[in-house]
Amino acid sequence: MFKRIVLCTALITLGIVLSFNAQPQPSPVQPSPIKRTILQRADVPGTNLEIIYATVEIAPVSRPDAITTPAS
Repeated sequence: MFKRIVLCTALITLGIVLSFNAQPQPSPVQPSPIKRTILQRADVPGTNLEIIYATVEIAPVSRPDAITTPAS
């Protein structure tokens, strides 16, 4: 009887462990939905500041990530 309990416990544990490994693993690196292209850099005279002219392309998002609040 004890052998049967140990065998069943081992089989259940093995099934659980194998089911965790069968799950698809998420991609560790997600591509950025924002593409930045620097066009020109210029120093501001008399300061330690810099002006950067750039274009930003934002990819369309299939699901909203923004926080939404109910309309009042």
